[in-house]
Amino acid sequence: MSKLPSWRRYLRFWGPDLDADIDEELRFHLEQLTAAYEANGLSHQEAVRAARVRFGDTAAIGSSMRQYDKESVRRQARAERVRLLGQQLLVALRGLRRAPSFTIAVVLTLALGIGLSTAVFDVASTLLLRPLPVRDEGRLVLLSGRTRDGTIANYPLPLDEAREFARASSVLAGTALVSYYGAVPQPVVRDDRIVPLKVAQVSGNFFALLGMRPTIGRLLRDEDDVVGAGPVAVLSHDAWMRNYGGDSAVLGTLLRVHSTGIAYVIVGVATEGLGYPGQTDVWVPIATSTPHGAERFVMVNLLGRLRAGRSAEQAREELATYYTRPGAPTSEADLSAAATGLRTVVLGDVRPAVIVFAVAAALLLAIACINVGTLMLVRVLSRAPELAVRSALGARRWHLAGLLMTEGALLAGVGGSAGVALAVLVLKAFRTLAPATLPRLSEVRSSAQTLGVAIVVTAFALLAFAVVPAYRHSRVDAGEVL
Repeated sequence: MSKLPSWRRYLRFWGPDLDADIDEELRFHLEQLTAAYEANGLSHQEAVRAARVRFGDTAAIGSSMRQYDKESVRRQARAERVRLLGQQLLVALRGLRRAPSFTIAVVLTLALGIGLSTAVFDVASTLLLRPLPVRDEGRLVLLSGRTRDGTIANYPLPLDEAREFARASSVLAGTALVSYYGAVPQPVVRDDRIVPLKVAQVSGNFFALLGMRPTIGRLLRDEDDVVGAGPVAVLSHDAWMRNYGGDSAVLGTLLRVHSTGIAYVIVGVATEGLGYPGQTDVWVPIATSTPHGAERFVMVNLLGRLRAGRSAEQAREELATYYTRPGAPTSEADLSAAATGLRTVVLGDVRPAVIVFAVAAALLLAIACINVGTLMLVRVLSRAPELAVRSALGARRWHLAGLLMTEGALLAGVGGSAGVALAVLVLKAFRTLAPATLPRLSEVRSSAQTLGVAIVVTAFALLAFAVVPAYRHSRVDAGEVL
């Protein structure tokens, strides 16, 4: 009985050759069958033909064997990688356990750097980057008067004059009116309990001008803002969650303003994130909130949407021209006009402070990366004899680098997890301790994007400071180091 060529086993030094092995195996079995038929008295050609008929389709058999062997090789390779990874994890864990001071220092540095910087980035992202829940916010401007000497920066318009200007405007595609007093804190009776809520009076087309959609129910309409209409109100998302727990059964219930005695039917909840004017909890129509005959005393600011191709400066000039119209009250003779973007109005004066804190958070994260990298560098340098010995015993450079990368990954994982927990706690404390006047406070929450960026940046610095020195020291002669 013939044997496989013994020289083929030496080819495995460069790895398995599955195709050649399978071809050789099939050829061997065909030769054995042919020899058996020849021994029974068949000629060589008849024996070959009979062997092929008996053996079957060699191409199909070879294809099935190749597929099976490839799957087997892949399974073995995966199992080997898992085994090596588990081995490296155990070695890394033992190494970190033998250096508790180093481990604690790195984990604490990572947790503080990632947690604090992420919390600040989340606040900055909410205030500066997250868009308002309105349509084309760049075209929304707030128009108001101001005295030329700057003593009064927000001079309102009487209700009748605001409506007259809105009808004549050629720069604005639409306008809505907002009470000059903004969101006024009011004691509101709800379920026989008095709760403080900020109530803002707006025109019926306020939400339509903004292009907002309700969370539940509906928003104010033009027909709600006429004398004789039933008093209705729209809750802010924050007030809905804070006072009603997000219960949709709030629709149709009553809110009675204690000072006026007016009972409003809640018809909807606005989308989260508006909070204009002044962190409003409840929006109500101007007409149904104003006593009969007192309309001429109502003072408003004008919120407008610019026509396509028009600018805020043109809207400002148009209002300034209106103040100089024939028959204008003498009190308006000393007025100029101002046009401010809605985002600027909502954020107020917090933008510079938020930018400063965001830059400080970026510096904090950079310092954390440098500190962690320095700690890793010192640890690698202190392990130079160990790395040199491992190299002398046959460990390859990629193996040494992988060992230290595993150690770095463990530290990054533990430190990153601690950083995530710290970021959540910091944001919760921030929402509790921050002043209620801070815009968009209820929207501040942990973001997976900012957490991911902070962890990736820190882990990259950690691994870079670990792997590069490890690769360098793996080429050091053991005799020189020891």
